[in-house]
Formats: sequence, C-alpha cells, structure tokens
Amino acid sequence: MRIITTLILAASFLAWQPDASASPQSLDKLKKERQASKKQLRQTRQQINANTRETERNLRALEGLRVDIARQQRIISAANISADSVGRAMTAVEDSIAMAEASLKRLKASYASSLRKMQGQMSPRSRWTFLLSASDIREIYRRARYLKQVKEAQEAKARRVKEARLLLTERRNRLASLNAERRNHLERAALAGRQLEEKRAETDRVIASLRQKKGELQQTLQELEARRRRLDSQIDALIAQQIRNQEEARKKKEAKKKQSADASRKKTDNSGKKKTEKPSSPPVRQTADPDRELSGSFASNRGRLLFPVSGSYTIVRSFGLQKHPELPNVTTDNSGIDIAVKAGTPVRAVFTGKVSAIFRQPGFGTIVMLRHGSYISIYAGLASINVRNGQEVSTGQTLGAVAQDDADPSRGLLHFELRNERTKLNPLQWVR
Repeated sequence: MRIITTLILAASFLAWQPDASASPQSLDKLKKERQASKKQLRQTRQQINANTRETERNLRALEGLRVDIARQQRIISAANISADSVGRAMTAVEDSIAMAEASLKRLKASYASSLRKMQGQMSPRSRWTFLLSASDIREIYRRARYLKQVKEAQEAKARRVKEARLLLTERRNRLASLNAERRNHLERAALAGRQLEEKRAETDRVIASLRQKKGELQQTLQELEARRRRLDSQIDALIAQQIRNQEEARKKKEAKKKQSADASRKKTDNSGKKKTEKPSSPPVRQTADPDRELSGSFASNRGRLLFPVSGSYTIVRSFGLQKHPELPNVTTDNSGIDIAVKAGTPVRAVFTGKVSAIFRQPGFGTIVMLRHGSYISIYAGLASINVRNGQEVSTGQTLGAVAQDDADPSRGLLHFELRNERTKLNPLQWVR
C-alpha cells in the first residue's frame, strides 16, 4: 500500500511539471490533474489509516473476547463445582430424611402401643382405686411416684415424636432449598455456556476478518510493536538520564565532602599545635544510603509485592516472547504484563517509592514511573493521574485510573512493568 502511495505521488509530481510551450488550457488541465492526484493520494492515506484503526480495534476486540471467554469458563467451572457440592449435600440430607422417617415411625408406633396399654388401666377412677387399695401410706407414696413416672414417660415419648416431626420437616425444607440452589447453579452454568459459545463464534468472526485483511493486520501488528519499542526506548532513555543524574549527584557530594575534609585538615595544620595523635581508624559506614536501603527492602519483598490493581482483572498478555493464542505466525515480545480491567479502575503503587517520571506515549496514554531505589515500577495506560513528578508515594497509594479502550469504552488495559535499572523483570514473579 505504501508503494502505491509513492507511485501516485511521483506520478502527480511528474504530471504537474509545466512545459514552457504549453498553452493556458494545457496548464489548467495539468493543475486539475495534479489536484485530482493530490485528492486521490489524500483519500488513499485516509483509507490506509481507517483500515489500520479498524484492524487495531479488531485486535483490541479480540483481546476483550479472550477476557470474556476466560470469565465465562471460570463461571461455568465455579457453577459446576457448586452444583456438585450441593448435590453431595442433598444426598446426605436425603439419607438423614430416610433415617428421620424411620425413627419417627418407630416412635409413633411405641407411643401408640403405650397409649393402648394404658387405656382403661389408668383412667382417673382406676388411678384412685390403685392408690387407695394400698396397704399403708408408704405404699400409697410409692404408687403415686410410679404413676407420675408413667405419665412423664408418656409425655417424653410424645415430645420425642413431636421433635422427630419437626426435624423431618426441617430436613425436607433443607432438601428443597438445596434443590433450588443446585438448580440455580446449573442454570447459571447453562447461561454461561450459551454466552461462551456466542463469544467463541464472535471470536471466530473477528479472526476470519483479520485473516482476510492480512496486509492491514501485518501493518497494524508492526505499528503496535513499533509503539512498544518506542515506549521501551523512552523508558531506557529516562532511566539512563536518572542514572547519570544520580552519578553526578554522588560525585558532587564526594567532592564537597573532600573539600570540607581538606579545609579542616589545612586549618589544623595552620594552628601550630603539635600533638601526638593515634592513627585514625578506618572509617566505619554506619548506615547505607536511603536508596540502597530501599532497594534491599524492595528485593526482600519479591513475590509479596502488591498487585497494581484490586478486584477483578485478567492478564491478557504475559511477560516475554510469546505466540498469539489465535493468530498463527504472530509473536509478540512484552516487556511487562497487560492487565484487562474495567475502565476507570484505580491503579496503585506496588511499593513505597518516588515518582521519577510522568509522560505520554501514543497507544499507552499517560505513563507513571516510580523509583524504589534501583528498582523501577512502570504503569502505562492511565487516563488521569493523582500524583506529581518527584512525589513520595506509599504502598497502595492511588496513582491514577485506567483509560478507556477505543474498541470497548467499558474496558481498560493497564501495561505494567518492573525493572532493576535497565534489566527487565517478570512482574508475575514479584507481585502477589
């Protein structure tokens, strides 16, 4: 496409060269042809840019679909696990219901049998006859106690029957509740399954569209890689400048310290005092400089650093060289990780540090760099920021919010990097 554009431009330039012997009509014709060529060239460029933007939107949409598919798969997996767990609980409740029904049946039979035996024997009249027929007062007391025990035993049996009925009702209600819960889990899994198929079909359509426009796809991928390289170059340049500044500051500090020591020694020599002094012991370094202390603290927290966002997120591109999951023969080299989140999600500092740079880069929005001694954390893809250059920040402090994705305004993409000066580190080995 670029070759065609060059040829059109060359043709329009040659066609515009005026001939000294040309008539005014010929000159007008040449001017019109030149204007038409310029218009065609402008339209061609606009079409190229439109195709590139469309391809980039499709690539972004493909990333969003991958996130959606992963989310639906997690929902299906969680719903099926929950349904299986509820199913096991239902089996246990069904077994307990069977046992409760058998127990209630036995209790009812025992209670009914005892009632039948007492009918006629323990009527009010027979009870009085039973008591008054005793030979003495002690026998009356024993018989009264016996009647009381019989009554309490009957009441206890009645209570056990009632409790067994309540327990059975409770377990049946629990079974109904579990059944409804399991049905909800299965319905959720089924809905997620349908949505998953829709997302997969949409993914196939996007991939087919990208493959049909192979030229635009290749050009767009090259542009995206060029953006990443430009970001890398700018970060490297900033780090190099920071290292130079630190080295200059160190040299100035040492020179000032030496100058002060020389002045002090000269003053001592000029005082004319002759003292026999013990040789001074070599200087002992009591504390390391703050930057070195901070580096050690950062390094000691490897694997425990705060994640740059909280809540729900999906890592759509990992660190390093990797093949595209859907597009064959497409590889990308990522200096960090790309995290898909909702647009506007707050981004936080992974560790205590200092804002060393804030800048913008096409395709990455606003970028914030934090220094943690010799270590550096980089947050790209921000729409707004809450910090300023040179500001000290604490662990978890909000740096800004993730910008909207052009392909889907509800989504955002955070590009996160970790470095030890110029050495790139895999963030997933450092954050938790």
